[in-house]
Amino acid sequence: MTPKFPFGAKRVLFSDNYYNALAKEYVHLNASPISKITSSGIQTIDGEDYNFDIIIFATGFKTNPFFQNMSIQGRNTTNLRTHWQKEPIAYLGVSVSNFPNFYMMYGPNTNLGHNSIIIMSEAQASYIAQGIETSTKKNIAALEVKRDVMESYHVEIQKRLKGMIWDKIEKSWYKSADGSNPNNWPGRTMEYMRRLKRFDISKYTIR
Repeated sequence: MTPKFPFGAKRVLFSDNYYNALAKEYVHLNASPISKITSSGIQTIDGEDYNFDIIIFATGFKTNPFFQNMSIQGRNTTNLRTHWQKEPIAYLGVSVSNFPNFYMMYGPNTNLGHNSIIIMSEAQASYIAQGIETSTKKNIAALEVKRDVMESYHVEIQKRLKGMIWDKIEKSWYKSADGSNPNNWPGRTMEYMRRLKRFDISKYTIR
């Protein structure tokens, strides 16, 4: 049960009560990878068969791809899932180039490993409200974040994430198959709040 990765590289547990259960004489811990589920139980990769009456199948969860069960279309009927097929990118985790008037909350690189996500969500809600208010007051039909602004922001975030604790492990739910981190925010929440405090229309194309 001793982790083979640095502290913080994966989500930290705040309870160790499960150690009491593992210490029971009728509990056996087997860390061998599962090969398959059989008609009577589980077979591990080493060929051992284990019979069970009940199996609780818990393999974690997928945080990427984003919006995997939704079909969102942008300009020229571009689908967001196709647009993000290589890598999910969003300016401030809120706006995506080629998708005018589209704002999201808890988008790429806004997840936290050290604080409350509510802080990030409140900053996003305020920013989005400002964007909508700007369009309304200026009678703008559509606002779309500039592609170079979005890509420059993405490069900055990924560069900052390199070398951080989340990058010290080959595989985790934070990371994509190519090793990039589309989930986590690399700075303090105060920095994120500051960057979203004012909606900067110069970062957007008016359509």
